[in-house]
Amino acid sequence: MKICYLAAAGSMHTGRWIEYFSDQGHEVHLISRGPCREDYFNKARIHLLKKIDIKIPYITFFINFIINYFEIIMLIRKINPDVLHSHYVTDYGLVGALTNFHPFIISAWGSDVLIDPYKSVISNLLIKNTLNKADLITCDGKNSKNAIINLGQDENKIVIINHGVDTERFNPDQYSEELKKELGISRTKNVISIRHLMPIYNVESLIRAIPLVLKKFPDTKFIVAGSGPDEKYLNELASSLNINGNILFLGLIPHSSLPQYLASSDIYVSTSLSDGGVAISTLEAMACGLLPIVTDVGDIDDWIDDGKNGFIIPANDHQKLSEKIIYLLENSNINKEFHEKNSKIIQERANYYNEMDKMHQIYKNILVRG
Repeated sequence: MKICYLAAAGSMHTGRWIEYFSDQGHEVHLISRGPCREDYFNKARIHLLKKIDIKIPYITFFINFIINYFEIIMLIRKINPDVLHSHYVTDYGLVGALTNFHPFIISAWGSDVLIDPYKSVISNLLIKNTLNKADLITCDGKNSKNAIINLGQDENKIVIINHGVDTERFNPDQYSEELKKELGISRTKNVISIRHLMPIYNVESLIRAIPLVLKKFPDTKFIVAGSGPDEKYLNELASSLNINGNILFLGLIPHSSLPQYLASSDIYVSTSLSDGGVAISTLEAMACGLLPIVTDVGDIDDWIDDGKNGFIIPANDHQKLSEKIIYLLENSNINKEFHEKNSKIIQERANYYNEMDKMHQIYKNILVRG
């Protein structure tokens, strides 16, 4: 099979699709604006689009969109794929729809169907038209599926494919005392957040919870991994709260190194204001044996039974977050109980290979249908 993806070349989500189908022996192509992660070149034939920068935002976007559109048309003719698969509706999905290539699949990632359609009338119309052009739509949760149905799509056209966790890589055995010593956290309990530093993930809520936790457990360390536009603001906020000695801003951790960081931590926190389905980072943390505290967004209550295998808190409530962190620090004996439940959930419902096998069969079926 020859599969062509239109997707962000810098995203680890893109890489997970590329890696699986390349390893299955298919010819995989990726068309993207870049920049591209180096390891992707070993798994797919990468086609990076041109970019013109003339320092006039809207004009630059329009010119690049037109140039890229014709580039993509020519590339698709040259590649002649069996299936074209766009990831993210309002970006690569839109341009993929405009090519009029079939069979055409779109994967919604969350905000593209939960938030973007309601930014303007034009955005709503573009997204609806893009979804109409797809032969099949995938998403990673019931909330995203319902949002797509509300945008006028037939339920039978939508398939839920969970992000999935590679449990051969993400498991408690990845614990590293050497890493803990390197980070200076070998003698302390630590809390980790790996969401991007963007307003929608609201890492500010965690920063504001830290002083409250330190009143009770002054030696606790907090790992904030990720990058984004809020990075400078969050560093300044930490300084203003005098918690620099207890917080480590690590930037973006390579996905290949993430299992060690997760398995070597004690508590995982996600403070997101919105998620499509459930965040892959939450599932990966559950697989690594962490005690999860997450906000009540997306389909999280399908994965975490509050108080039974983790805690669900209101979004943007740093007081409640601090209370749950303190509770887990006081009752670390429940780690084993939480992990056993979470490990079973991940294996049964969010195994990466099972989810990709489902997608593999979908590709085969859609090609048979023509």
